[in-house]
Formats: sequence, C-alpha cells, structure tokens
Amino acid sequence: MSLALAKHTSDLQPLRQVLCNILVNVLAHENIDDYDALVSEKPAVNLVDFSTRDVLNWKVLLQRSLEEAVATHRWADTAHLLSLILVMKGMQSSWKGFTTWRASMEVLYQSRCTTDDMLYVMVRQIQAALREESPEYTLLLVMYFLCNNKANEAQEALRSVWVRGTSCRGVKSCLVKDTPRMRQVQLMLCAYQGLVSYTKWLTEKQHLLISCNLNVPATQPSQKEALKASMSHHACMAAHTFSVLLENTGVWDIFVVKYIEMLDEPLHAVEILKYYKEKNPSNPNAYRYLYRALLTCNASKDELKSVLETFLKINPSDALILDLVDLSQDITIKVDLLLNMLDFAICQDAHLLWYKLATYLLSIQNKEEVDLVLLMWTDKKSWWPTYHFSTFHAATDNFVLLTSKAVVAILFCGLDSLFVKKAREKVWKFFQHKDTQLLETATKQYLTFWEPCT
Repeated sequence: MSLALAKHTSDLQPLRQVLCNILVNVLAHENIDDYDALVSEKPAVNLVDFSTRDVLNWKVLLQRSLEEAVATHRWADTAHLLSLILVMKGMQSSWKGFTTWRASMEVLYQSRCTTDDMLYVMVRQIQAALREESPEYTLLLVMYFLCNNKANEAQEALRSVWVRGTSCRGVKSCLVKDTPRMRQVQLMLCAYQGLVSYTKWLTEKQHLLISCNLNVPATQPSQKEALKASMSHHACMAAHTFSVLLENTGVWDIFVVKYIEMLDEPLHAVEILKYYKEKNPSNPNAYRYLYRALLTCNASKDELKSVLETFLKINPSDALILDLVDLSQDITIKVDLLLNMLDFAICQDAHLLWYKLATYLLSIQNKEEVDLVLLMWTDKKSWWPTYHFSTFHAATDNFVLLTSKAVVAILFCGLDSLFVKKAREKVWKFFQHKDTQLLETATKQYLTFWEPCT
C-alpha cells in the first residue's frame, strides 16, 4: 500500500537534496540510530532545524519531515516519504501511528487517482496495526466520502464500526469502553452519522428542486411524494443526532449550521441557537449564528443589541461590531466603540471604520459631547499618533482612508500634526475636491469646538 501511495501521486517530485541524502543513508545503514553519524558524510542544511541534535535520531527527523510535508500540503514529498517509511523494519512500532496513518490518508485524499478500493485497503491496514485507534481513522474515511458526495459509502463505513465482531481485540469492544477518549469517539461517530443524513437530505432536496424547475410531467407525483418523504426521514434523523450533540459541551459549529439549515421554522432555529450560545458562552460563532437568525426573524433592536453587546466582550474587533455601532443611538457610544475597534491592528487600515468615525466626530457640535470624546482620547493620545498618524501612514493611496484619518487627526492632534500636513499636501496635489472640503470642515470644527476644550 505504501508503494501505491507514491505510484498513484501524479505530480511526484524529488525531495530536497538534504532529504535525499538522509534517506539514502538510512537505506544503507538501517541499524544506525545516531543522527550526527547519519549526516556526517554529506553535511547539508537541515530540513528541520533542531537545537538539540545530540538527543535526536534519524527516525525523529523523518517524522518531523513528514509532519512538515503534510502541514505545507507538499503531497508528492509526503508520498515519497511514506513509500520509504512504511516498508522499513521497525518504523511502525517505533513511531506513533497517528502521524504516519493520517499522512497516508491525506495523500490518498489529494491524489487524483485515488479509488475507494485503495482507501479500504488503507483502513484495513490501520485496523490491523492500530486496533485501538481504528474508530478515529474510520472518521477520516467517512469525511472523505462526504467530501466526494458519497453518502451511501459513508453510511456503510459508519455501520461497519458498530457491527464489526465482538472480539476483545475488535473495534466494537474498544467503543464500549467507558473512557473519556471513547466517549468522545462515540460522540464524533454520532456527529458524522448526522452529517451523512444531512448529505442525503440535501441531495434529495436538490433533486426535488431540479425536477420542479424542469416541470416534470404530472404523471410522476408519486415519485415526488416519495422523495419528500425520504427528505423528511433523513431530516428527522439528522436533527435527532445534532440535538444529541448540543447536549454535550463542545464546539459543534459545523453541525449546528447544518441543523439550522434543515429547519423551516425561524423561531425554532433561534431557540436552538440561544441554547447553543448558553452552552458555549466563549464561542464567537455562537453569537454570530444567533444574531443572523434574529435578523431573519425581524427581532427587536434591543434583542439584537443584547446579543452584540455580549459578543463585544469576546471579540471587540469583529466587523459585526459595526452593526452595534449602527444600532446605538448615542453619538458618544458610537465613537467609543469605533475608537476601541481601531486599537486593534486588524482594523488599522479599515477605511469604513475611519470614515464612520470621522463622520460621527464632525457631527458633534456641543461642548459636553466634545468633552466626553476627549476623555476617551486621554488613554490613546500617548500612542495613537505613532500607531495611526505617522508620515508612513500618510503615504497610502487610499484617499478615503487618508482623508478620514486626517479628519480624526485634526480633531484629536491639532493642525500642527505632521501627518495632517502630509495628508493636506497629498490631497491638494491630486486635487480631490470632496476630500479638501472635508478637511476644511474638520479645521473649522476643530477651531470652533475642539481647540477651546483642549
């Protein structure tokens, strides 16, 4: 099977020179365990940089190289490594099986020549070599089938896990053990069963929509009814499975999304998502899903704000916070939210945030609100000028971003700011009429309301 991995990888390329040297030495000296002796003949740049080479041997180097190849999606290199690793004496017993077998499955997934027979051969090898861990590898097989729209094959793979013999060394006896790991495996098998039912439901739904769009003759109403009945059956099975998942603490985002998709009742979806949020109060996606469901149900502004205000504590830089800005009525609250978002590097060049902030600041025309905003600025004035308003930031070609930041800089840093001067020069040079008007308005606002308060 290991040789088939390399044979069936169509884009197989030679490994880097250092890896070739190492592998040649390994094949010539199978009993060598010392890494330094292994590479002493032809020193080369290591594929993996080790700081304590004296305690590492060539087996560890190969394992790390295999992990790196998988992590960087270099499937040809992975297949080449596996084809040599799996035929060498003692390699399976000396390594943890997960790395080797997971890499094998990934290569098979990526190969354009992979067949179901090849996958089943791999799974049988897994079950023979690693009986205790075979349920986890069955999940990999099921996911492959689902990704390739083979729900029936995925169903058969799941069924085989539960009905396989009752030998004390079989998979089933492994599953009935009451250990944390096996409870998690059982839960994941249940979750994947729900995905299989969902996939069947979705396929039948697509077939039904196609038949309706093509105006299938009325002589086939029984087939449509049978298809609807089958859809309902698979939806019920998937819903039951997903509801079991929600009773257990964990991140079940992908399953929750599929669960909600099958529901025809938006209010029911909201209740499910509220429960999921309560079970996962630190999961940002739980709030995102609930908020979108509430929008679908035309929920009140107070209910939407309540969800977003809690979400703000978890992810204050998320783009969804802009919805909270729009829902807020107080101009100073809007400004405070935007200022806090712009503290984060991910928002540093978000021109929409800067535009909104500039717009709200220009709309302030009374001393009380100016004082409140300047109080917010107190903790930022020592580092924001360098963070946002340097001459480097004035070099941007995004005039919406440049003008908006210049407006904010005028109001907070004054007319003597070097960033403001550079921005003015650039705007005037390219004669952006609308932008020059905004800068003039900001200047008047600063002289009228902001400078006296500072």
